[in-house]
Amino acid sequence: MDKTYQGKDMRHYIRYVMPALLLLLSPCLHAQKNPLLTHVPADTVFFSGNTELVNMADFPLISPSVFPETVLTESQGQGEKAFAFLYQLFLDLQQTINASDTQSASSLFQTQYGLSPIFAGVFYLQENSPVIKVWVADESTFLQTFERASRISGLNYQLKSYQQQSYRSYALEQDLQLIVAFKNSPNSPATATLALIHKAINEQQLSLILGLSKPEQSLADTDKLSGIMQQNHYLPQAVSFVDFELLVQSLFKHNKTIGIDLAQENSALKEFRTAECQADLTTLIHYMPRLTGGYSHFKYDGSQVDSKFKLLLELNNPNVMAELKSFRGFIPAYIRNGAEQNIVGMGLGLDLSQLSSMYFYISQAFKNTHFQCKPLLKMQKKIARTNPAMVALMTGVAEGIHGIAFAVQKMNVSQKPFELSMIMSIAAENPLRVWQLLAGFNSATAGLTPSQTPQRISHPVLDAAGIPVSLAIKGQHLVLYSGQPAAQYAEALGQEKITGNGLIQETINYSELLKVIKALKQLLNVQEQKLPAQICIYFDETINQISRISGTSQYKSDIVPRGWENSLQMQLGVAAQQIPSGLTGKFRAYNVGDGCQLEVDGIDEINTDGSGLYHQYSEDQQCFVYETQYRWTQRDNKMQLQYISERNRPEGLCDREFTQWSVPEAAFINDSCDLRVEPNADFACVFHWNNDIQKSVFERLQD
Repeated sequence: MDKTYQGKDMRHYIRYVMPALLLLLSPCLHAQKNPLLTHVPADTVFFSGNTELVNMADFPLISPSVFPETVLTESQGQGEKAFAFLYQLFLDLQQTINASDTQSASSLFQTQYGLSPIFAGVFYLQENSPVIKVWVADESTFLQTFERASRISGLNYQLKSYQQQSYRSYALEQDLQLIVAFKNSPNSPATATLALIHKAINEQQLSLILGLSKPEQSLADTDKLSGIMQQNHYLPQAVSFVDFELLVQSLFKHNKTIGIDLAQENSALKEFRTAECQADLTTLIHYMPRLTGGYSHFKYDGSQVDSKFKLLLELNNPNVMAELKSFRGFIPAYIRNGAEQNIVGMGLGLDLSQLSSMYFYISQAFKNTHFQCKPLLKMQKKIARTNPAMVALMTGVAEGIHGIAFAVQKMNVSQKPFELSMIMSIAAENPLRVWQLLAGFNSATAGLTPSQTPQRISHPVLDAAGIPVSLAIKGQHLVLYSGQPAAQYAEALGQEKITGNGLIQETINYSELLKVIKALKQLLNVQEQKLPAQICIYFDETINQISRISGTSQYKSDIVPRGWENSLQMQLGVAAQQIPSGLTGKFRAYNVGDGCQLEVDGIDEINTDGSGLYHQYSEDQQCFVYETQYRWTQRDNKMQLQYISERNRPEGLCDREFTQWSVPEAAFINDSCDLRVEPNADFACVFHWNNDIQKSVFERLQD
């Protein structure tokens, strides 16, 4: 197994955005309250966790690949070490989820993190210290993640203790520490605690964080969580809130947790640290008191997930609610009811004719409010200088527009002419005027006058691709479309009257999306500029993950009676991750290079006794210039590697003799890769090295 890639210059990740990571919970253990709630103070500003115990065997794990952009560098200062340490913890979690090999997350998280099969977890703020508590069955397995991050980043810990309770302390900054502690209980699994604390934290708060004492009043002692669940019909397996009223209160009191006054360190906060500002902000925040989240529906039968997650920003001002409702625009039926028919669809419903009036109302309401707080008075003066007529002028070009929608039903770009069915529509009181404004920016379309009869749009790019795009006005809608069934949707639009029926709606059909991603990779890679190797691997990983998912997801954002609600509804099938077999033998190893081409890298001998020997070729493939002996084990779809010894030819030249076998540097002894089933080869390994990703493909050599 080649590990020399680790020494190459680090590069920034190029982010390839796919659907967000989703971890879905399922009800299973009824009426058994989460005992960790007794550690959460009733006045915490933020909370997320389960209110009842959950059986981890009922966790379906759905994880389309997400590759975040990073800013890792080769600098080894304390700040860079801390960042690399935290990033590695996140990367480890991401890789673990992406490597899930079954429909259940139970074995995965127990194996990788040592979590208890009966899950209890809470995430909250103890004053200003973020705290995570979770039940753990295997302490050593849990700590392996931190030891790996420490080894890679070079950030070590100090072993400290308080009242005979030991804990690890990782110095992230001069005054900021990450602590990791375990507390055993005779009647339940051990509790692992992770917290970010200031070095000047007082003993009382440290005792609360470590679980040596409990708050005078905890969330378990109140009906706050049950009230949130009852009001919003949330299930007990995942409930969250941010209490903005408590957040404002916390800004106006001395921070006993870390022994400092935050306002003394931040001039913006310091300006607000007056009794007048406290009174004014308390009044304002009363109209937006809380953000809550949870599942309103959940069903999982072992292979199918049917769930709905909601996030609600509570709003108490009836006048503001009325203005927001009037701002709702139109979302057409091909978006509202098209989750199955569309590959992707998005509708943005905004009545732009209400934008200037809504701005005028909110600005006037703010200007006419009696404030005593000096910073708010300054804001009033700035708003007073804004001319509402200018705002109206700026939005005048969009006057009469009630919504924009777009959807793709078919897309095959792997052959010419391209097969494409797509539709884009603009709902407007005067669709012809909207076209005239848009056409003014493009001389090629300025001469077209849309009507009820569709007209073909001629454009060099569209013509070269063989994509016929038609333009028409259907009722109150300006429509651009290509192919079937988009033409049918366009005709149906003529019968739809503009109504205020929503703000945002998006849908994804994962089964059809997979076909598009495969074709898109092929299309992009035949351009003059070949795809970089890492982007090719990102495509491969995305295809690998999405190939496990079938069904649809639907996101909505709208104004409801109690505020602004965002919801994610999913009806998905989840297949098990395929695990390669037959890993032993002699293989030719390739690396994925630019243009998604496989480049010969060496020969790998993987033996049944758990040993291995890797030979890396010179650039001209005339000799081997690097060799390493290693031990290997397979755990589900992950290969663990321990490098025993290595040698190389100086400067990679074939006429140089090999150096003596030597033990690799400590940071490079342990390694792992995610095993993948590879088309047209035996298997592949995906390595994650700091901020680099590399894929090696293995093809068996015949004896």
